[in-house]
Amino acid sequence: MSFRDSLIAYFLCCLLTSHSVWSQTATPTETPPPFGTAPARTRQSTQEDLLREQALDDDATLHAVQMLGASVVYAAGERGVLRKSTDGGQQWTYLNSPVSCRWNDLCFLTDKIGWAAGGTLTVDGEQTQGCLIHTRDGGDSWTAATPRGMGMLHAVQFFDFNQGVVCGEATATGTAGIWRTRDGGKTWESLQTTQLQGWRAAAFPAFESGVVAGLEGQVGLVGGTRLLLDDSLNFGHRGIRDLAIDQNAAGWMVGDGGLVRYSPGGAAWQDSPGPLPAELNHLYDFAAVARKGDSVWLAGHPGSAIWRSDDGGNTWRMAPTHSTAPLNSISFGDAEHGCAVGELGTILWTADGGRTWQSANGQSRRLALLQFVPTRDDSSFCLSARYSGHQGYRSGIISLCNLAKNSSAGATVFDDLSLQEGMSLTNGNTARVNWSLPLDLPELEQNQQLLLDRWNRASDGELTSLIMSQLVRDLRTYRPNVVVLDRPVENDAAGKLLQQAIMNAIKAAADPTWFVAQRQYANLQPWQVSRVFERNRSGVSGEVLLESGEYLAGLRQSVRMAAGPAYRLLGDEQTQVPLVEGFKHVELTDQSTTLHMTDLLTGIVLGPGSDARRGWLPDTSASHADEETLARQQKNFSAYARTALVDEQKGASMIAQLNDVVGRAPARQAIQQMLELAEEYRENHQWDYYEAVLMQVMENYADEPASSAAAVQLIRFWASEEMALQRLSNRNTRVTSRQLDRVQLGNDLQQILQTAAEQPELPVGQVSPAYQQEDKAATLTPGTQRDRGNWRITWQQRALAVYELLQKTAPTVAERADVQLALASLYRQRGADRGVQNVMQQYLRAVDRPDGSRPVMQQVAETEFWLLARDGLTPQNYLACFRSGSAPYLDGLLSDECWQDTEEVRLTFPKDSSRPASAAQMEAPLVMLTCDNEYLYLAGSFPRHPALSPEVPRTGGRRYDEPLEGWDRLQVAIDVNRDLDSSYVFEVDQRGKTRDRCWDNHGWNPTWHVASSGDGSHWRVELAIPLSELIGERPLAREEVWAISISRILPGLGIQSWGEQLTTEPGPGAYGFLQFR
Repeated sequence: MSFRDSLIAYFLCCLLTSHSVWSQTATPTETPPPFGTAPARTRQSTQEDLLREQALDDDATLHAVQMLGASVVYAAGERGVLRKSTDGGQQWTYLNSPVSCRWNDLCFLTDKIGWAAGGTLTVDGEQTQGCLIHTRDGGDSWTAATPRGMGMLHAVQFFDFNQGVVCGEATATGTAGIWRTRDGGKTWESLQTTQLQGWRAAAFPAFESGVVAGLEGQVGLVGGTRLLLDDSLNFGHRGIRDLAIDQNAAGWMVGDGGLVRYSPGGAAWQDSPGPLPAELNHLYDFAAVARKGDSVWLAGHPGSAIWRSDDGGNTWRMAPTHSTAPLNSISFGDAEHGCAVGELGTILWTADGGRTWQSANGQSRRLALLQFVPTRDDSSFCLSARYSGHQGYRSGIISLCNLAKNSSAGATVFDDLSLQEGMSLTNGNTARVNWSLPLDLPELEQNQQLLLDRWNRASDGELTSLIMSQLVRDLRTYRPNVVVLDRPVENDAAGKLLQQAIMNAIKAAADPTWFVAQRQYANLQPWQVSRVFERNRSGVSGEVLLESGEYLAGLRQSVRMAAGPAYRLLGDEQTQVPLVEGFKHVELTDQSTTLHMTDLLTGIVLGPGSDARRGWLPDTSASHADEETLARQQKNFSAYARTALVDEQKGASMIAQLNDVVGRAPARQAIQQMLELAEEYRENHQWDYYEAVLMQVMENYADEPASSAAAVQLIRFWASEEMALQRLSNRNTRVTSRQLDRVQLGNDLQQILQTAAEQPELPVGQVSPAYQQEDKAATLTPGTQRDRGNWRITWQQRALAVYELLQKTAPTVAERADVQLALASLYRQRGADRGVQNVMQQYLRAVDRPDGSRPVMQQVAETEFWLLARDGLTPQNYLACFRSGSAPYLDGLLSDECWQDTEEVRLTFPKDSSRPASAAQMEAPLVMLTCDNEYLYLAGSFPRHPALSPEVPRTGGRRYDEPLEGWDRLQVAIDVNRDLDSSYVFEVDQRGKTRDRCWDNHGWNPTWHVASSGDGSHWRVELAIPLSELIGERPLAREEVWAISISRILPGLGIQSWGEQLTTEPGPGAYGFLQFR
């Protein structure tokens, strides 16, 4: 029986069984869940592998340290690294970790009994998973104590052997991000809240009460079972990184932008009793605070100095550390003995209360290569794989801007987590995300004036001095030999501004007369960058080229295979690794160089074990013939696929022989290559082949963590009624029938494999399968009603079967909001109301708050239950669409009789949005909807904003899918099966230009009608969308309900919507429910 048949058979045995409902009390798993990006740590048997692992562990970033008394110290960090010292931090040994996750915090009650808390990301970067382990023998052995449903943990605190609290990233079912145990971790309870929250710092003076703080400046007070957000505090975009509070509720809070606050005995947070120098606000991002009695210590970025106070914060002194790497954690066992840890494996210790600091590991370490990128999505993990993973150079990435988060459905994975995880996967070192430059408004990066206005608001009018100070600080902290910048594209105003700022900062960092406060208050010295390169991701120019097919002996795989998992963390649009990246040398002086560069570090001598390079290098003399041949096979196959598989029959035959090509690779690499192939098919809108490749991933590698990405894609794809209609549209067309010679194709594939062992690259033109062709009329998909119904049932069965499998192999991934919404849609399509109720029940919480104050998924669940029972008040996100007796005449004037009695929908900005004051004072746009038996009609009127173009609509010249970025526009997303994911998206801008797509299918070109008009104060549109384009030939069902998102996108200013749309891509929070009456 094939895998497909097995899935269907398995599903039929349990078709309508009850869907599992999340419970507040969970039982811990025996071992950390296996679905994440980081595998369990296993030491390789060869000496080379052992040396490589030791080198990677030695400079792994450390996030946590705890000192007990004057001698015993524990530290933890990236790559599952756990360390222990018994002499006050001077000498260290490694502890065996059961999982190679990121450890963020430690809590030891004695020198033997303690916990380590952290987590990892799913392979697609969409979720975090918590990891919690426990030791009773001083770290010699560890026991897993992590229940299902926890997000990544950032804080752990136990009060005795039974009572403990952990805090971290929120999840769909653990919205507060806070969990408690009363039995030593056997069971846990999740604190509930009305909003999704994630916490980076926590301090609990008692089991029932404490303070938590987050990356976006939020502070929460925990008392009993309640969580109260402190609205009196407004730290803007500055994240709060650490808290230290004693049993009398007196304590300290530190964070980005020199943030230091003090609370005396539970009173309101206030400035330090004795002020710190004002220069620290532009210089330090504090990440750690420790206190013992009246002594207080502060540490962070840069790590070149630690600030201390011996009198409760009345006076402060700076203590140089002689190491610039940023520090993440600091702990004191008593008033004299302390330890601090941070990036590049840095470990410092003191025995005199922090007056002087000594280095135990990582002194004077720095980076050889530093990337500055506008956003996380612009990162080059190929660089870190090539130079760090392969050659051992220490490297880092700094993302200069914060992107807006579409976190309305589930917990957000913040950029710093995915960026650091990507660096760890490619054996890079540091990753940081700048807090001070938000890109949180639509297309803000394209409008220079609005961009500067937004950044000035975020920096309190100190944009230039703040950004230059931060850039110079970063350069003097990391002291790179080579800096890599991104080449801005034509309309990238943000990229151009940042590029100029970085070039100015490089010059300033080398000049001792610039930013002298950095030497005075942080002991940072001037630094001269040796070389600057400008990266072109298209690879069309540059002195140095980096090809993704290059074989890396140090990693025993190609750049593409090494970097692929890191790119997948960035989301759907970033899954493809760049084929070639070009690097153009930028001269720092007027004297040009004549050096012939073969790589970015040509001519720069950095020996193994130096400050900027690890001590281990690969043995290039060793034979890795099998791995190198495999890399060439993968490169040749990818090239062949890009050029040959656009042909229908070649594609089908290639899929049939896919195992012969990728099956020789390790499972992770095989899955990656198949996912890349599926992505190629998706971009070409070849949905049957896209489906077939993903199914083959599940058939061959269902137990592998990376296969969960294929499972999620299949479930969402099969649950989409919109995509099903496109696949089943009975369209006759002229096609070219090619009789492919399968024997010839098989020979061609063998040629790929054989040639890979003989030469570095197979020219694509050498493979050209023979065929005969003839033109004929053809029906692309089954055309009868019965055929279409059978296919729909088949897809639904497959989706439910894959979901059941996903529950077993990756249960946390199965709990994702988009998967659960797809599951509810599948049950709804099959008439299984009980299944829908079971899915939605998990999001209901007993909170009495207004609609807009409750989590989005709770509001969705409440509306779904209301639609089933029709009991209680009408939900806020519900609209009835009444049939009109007369169709409107489309002229854009909105004067027809059908609009006179139609209910108006007003579009508003989201709560707490970052829009400028001028946008907040605008008149709210109005939208109206009606329908008849053939069309859905929509009319809208939109007040103009003075900061945007006044251009009025023009008649004629309209084309398919116009570029609408930068223009004021209406966006309507129609979701006929209410999975709040796949939808038909229609857009019309102020000029009357249009664009449409069906979910990811931008090639979908439906017939619909638009009329537009405008004057100096408003622009207006009327739309008529044929129902047949949305639901095919079937009529609307009685009181049928769709989900619909209606939004007005003002570039650089914000989004006004019916729901809560946060980005230009509508998320679940953007949708309301439209019922036809």
